[in-house]
Amino acid sequence: MTAASIPVSNRIKRWLGHIDDRQSPSFHTWQERVFSEVGAFLSANHLDPTPDNYDLAFQYRAAQNVVLVNAIRTELDSKGILTVDAADRIFAANAGPVSADALAHIAAEIGTHVDGLSSIAKQSDHDAATFRTALEANIAGGAPDAVAVMDLTLSMVARTRAAEAGLRKSTRELAGLRAHLAEAQHFADVDPLTELANRRAFKRELEREIVGCRAHGKPLSLAFCDIDHFKRLNDLHGHETGDRVLRFVAQLMAKQFARKGTVGRFGGEEFVVMFPGLAPEAAGHAVDRCRVALADLPLYAATTGDRIGSVTFTAGVTMLEENETMADILRRADELLYRGKAAGRNRILVG
Repeated sequence: MTAASIPVSNRIKRWLGHIDDRQSPSFHTWQERVFSEVGAFLSANHLDPTPDNYDLAFQYRAAQNVVLVNAIRTELDSKGILTVDAADRIFAANAGPVSADALAHIAAEIGTHVDGLSSIAKQSDHDAATFRTALEANIAGGAPDAVAVMDLTLSMVARTRAAEAGLRKSTRELAGLRAHLAEAQHFADVDPLTELANRRAFKRELEREIVGCRAHGKPLSLAFCDIDHFKRLNDLHGHETGDRVLRFVAQLMAKQFARKGTVGRFGGEEFVVMFPGLAPEAAGHAVDRCRVALADLPLYAATTGDRIGSVTFTAGVTMLEENETMADILRRADELLYRGKAAGRNRILVG
C-alpha cells in the first residue's frame, strides 16, 4: 500500500484545520508532507489505515506526545517494526475512547441546539406573558373588544406554531447528534475486523466487572487466547484469508461464550475472555470446549479453495485474587498462555 493510496483521516483534517494561515503555500506544503509521512509510516509498519492508526502515526510524526513517541521508538528499536498489537497497546495507553476533537465538536453542536431550545422557551414565555397582559388590559377597559381579542389570539397562535416548528427542528437535530455520538462511541469501542470489543472497551468492562464481582463476593476468571501459527497461515494463504480466519474465530468465540463470558480482541491474533461468576476450572472447561470445536472444523481459503486445515489456539486461564489489579490478572493469564505455547500449543493451561 502506498502513502498516496491511503485515505485521509477526517480527524487529522480537523487537527490541521486548527492551524492558522491555511491559505499560505507553506501551509499546503507542510500539509502534504505530513500526509505523506503518516501514510509512509502506516505502510512501512503494515498498519491498516484506521482512525486510531492515523492518530497514532500523526502524533508520532508531530512529536508532541512524549510518552507515545518514546513508546513507539522503544518498540521500533527492539523489533524494527510497530506490530498491530503494539500499536493497539500504545494507542490504548495514550488516547481516550473518543478523540477530544470529536467530543468537543459534538458537544459544541449540542450546546448550540440546547441554547436554541432555551431561547425558544424564553420567547414562548415572553409571548404568553405579553398575550396575557394585553388580554387583561382589554378586559379591564370594560366590554372586551372582540376584534382586538381575535387579533391578539391569532397573533399568539402564529407565534405558538412558530415555536412548535422550532422545537421540532431542534429536537430532530439533537436526536441526530445523539445518534452521531453513539456511533462515534460504538466505533471507538469495537474492533472493525471482528466486531468484538477492542482492547480499550474490554479493559473498561473488565474493570467494572472486577468491582462488581468483589462487591458481591463472586469469582472472576479470565482467559488469554492466541491463535497458533497465525503468521505461518498468513504467509501461506495471504492476509485476506488471515482476516477471514480472525473473523471466524471471533464469531465462534462470541457464540460459544455468549451466556458465560465476554470476548474481546486484544490485538493481532490475541483474544481475551472474562467469565464473571466462574471459577477458573469451569472457565477452563468452557475455553477448552471452544478450542476443540474450532480444531474439529476443516477450513478452506475462500479465494482459492485451498484447504487451510484445522486452526487451533492456546489459552491461559486464571482467576482474580484478593487485592489484585486488572493488570495482575491480565499478566498472569498472559504468562500461562506463553507457557502453553512453549509446551506445544493447542492446549489450555489453568492456574
